[in-house]
Amino acid sequence: MLKWIQYRFGVEYVLDLQGKRFTRQVPGMEGRAPDFNLARKTCLWCHQKFPASATQFAAPNTENMSLEASKTCPTCGWSASTLSWTDSTRQNEFYADPGEMPVVERHLGQHAVLRKFSINDRENVSLRELGTFLRRHFTDATRLSPRRMEELVEDVFKQHGYRTRLTAQTRDGGADILFLDADGGVDAIVEVKRYSSAVGIALVQRVVGAIVSFGARRAYVVTTSRFTSPARNQEALVAQNGYSLELWDGQRLLRELDVYREDLPNPDVLKPAVIPIANPSCGEDDTSGMNLGPNWRE
Repeated sequence: MLKWIQYRFGVEYVLDLQGKRFTRQVPGMEGRAPDFNLARKTCLWCHQKFPASATQFAAPNTENMSLEASKTCPTCGWSASTLSWTDSTRQNEFYADPGEMPVVERHLGQHAVLRKFSINDRENVSLRELGTFLRRHFTDATRLSPRRMEELVEDVFKQHGYRTRLTAQTRDGGADILFLDADGGVDAIVEVKRYSSAVGIALVQRVVGAIVSFGARRAYVVTTSRFTSPARNQEALVAQNGYSLELWDGQRLLRELDVYREDLPNPDVLKPAVIPIANPSCGEDDTSGMNLGPNWRE
């Protein structure tokens, strides 16, 4: 999946005491991106029409700061912003006399860079982002690891207000997720199956048996595929014995993913040339291994 990662840059324009003006990078940041310009008319990434004017924000300190400006592409979501201010109190590191003060005009900014991540990357892909991605590409759910799938389903139930806990990855007793009541007891159990084929009656019956072993009253079986007719018939049989069983097939799970609406880029509007080569080792401010856009120049 693709994500926008904010890439920060900074440059200082220094006017020294002799009236000489020179430029230097802000420590720890890159220099200004050559093609970064809020006045540009087309998006750096999808080449569609960019907003004509930037949104202005009040700077944190209006005494020596200008307004912050920001733009976001309405087509692909690429964003950019700048903030500049003048600092007349900062000591000039280039003079021996610490009492000499230059005027420093600092320009800081950030713009978004596309990076590609695995949907199983827990560190860089949140469950909310994963759920949003699967709303668009649900067939990719079969590529999730079993544990990642369980974490996502657990979070779906959490979004509906349930207190939940994941069980151990092995020897889970027939339940991947537990619903907890106010006293910490087990109110319901959930079994998650990332299948491409239909879930049959044997698996559902095992989950029904686990209801009793956990001391619960309800059970859910959630799958990315579908259930056979004999498996579906178990819902009515379980109800006759005073318990509750809900079977969530792939269509039901897809509807439940509607709780996720993160702002992710739409790859359908991006040209193949701008899709970056994944480099999981690079940090937020490290652009090595990234494609910074079709017009980027080092």
